[in-house]
Amino acid sequence: MMLKLGSRRYNLIAITAVALLYLGAVSVFWVGYSHAALLGFFFFAYLRGFGITAGFHRYFCHGSFRTSRLGQFLLAFLGAGAMAGSPLGWVATHLFHHRYSDQEEDFISPVHRGFWWTQLSLWAYYEHPWKLERVTKFDAFPEIQWLNRNWMLAPLLFACLTYGLGEGLQRFYPEWGTNGLQMLVWGFCLSTLYFYHLIGMVNSWCHLTGNKPFATKDNSRNNFLIGLLAMGEGWHNNHHRFPSSERQGLRWWEVDLSHYVLTLLSWVGLVSDLKQPQPEEISQAAAKNTG
Repeated sequence: MMLKLGSRRYNLIAITAVALLYLGAVSVFWVGYSHAALLGFFFFAYLRGFGITAGFHRYFCHGSFRTSRLGQFLLAFLGAGAMAGSPLGWVATHLFHHRYSDQEEDFISPVHRGFWWTQLSLWAYYEHPWKLERVTKFDAFPEIQWLNRNWMLAPLLFACLTYGLGEGLQRFYPEWGTNGLQMLVWGFCLSTLYFYHLIGMVNSWCHLTGNKPFATKDNSRNNFLIGLLAMGEGWHNNHHRFPSSERQGLRWWEVDLSHYVLTLLSWVGLVSDLKQPQPEEISQAAAKNTG
């Protein structure tokens, strides 16, 4: 369902879903607070956020590591569960961004359209030119195609899961002081919006503020705060210089939670072939920026 305003077309279903998230978030004043709900907020935010940072971004977009067929489906499901959209649509959008980063064609860039356009993520439901891209590598997997068509089932499942968890805790551990509605609001609505805006900050703040250790053709920047909160995605200049690198925090002090989790998963054989630039490549690239 599309709404046409001027030359732009908007997805009414996506707008409605986001509006419901905000309404759910406002209801926090009625459902109250508990330590259990706060734990649920962080757990479900970063569980599903990992599906975006490691799954949608580093695996599906840039092929920065390998995993099994089941592993790639689980990553895609987690990313879709964060209401990030369809997996292949997200990938195509991101590849389009890399191709035209901060140029006029880059419809999510804050350089041309301003901070609020990017931060409020209007591009998430705007009918943009990603359809010009083709993501053929994963088209061969019917389960990925199915999830791409039915991605809204993932957030619905997580909404049901958080509600059921809250109800179960209320029944078996009433001393924890939570219930289904409270966990739904904290573990789904608030946590979804939290990571939703963190990813928005990668596209907005990290193209406006921060340092630029590597020379790139765009305005990508490193931002310590976003790197810390968004599981390493805030090392955005690093990423634009070495897009195929699984590790985006290239220096020891550049916190990259996604990289740490992927490293642990590689130790038990769930992922492999974690791609990283060699130290001399990093040094040479940095030297070119200061030379």
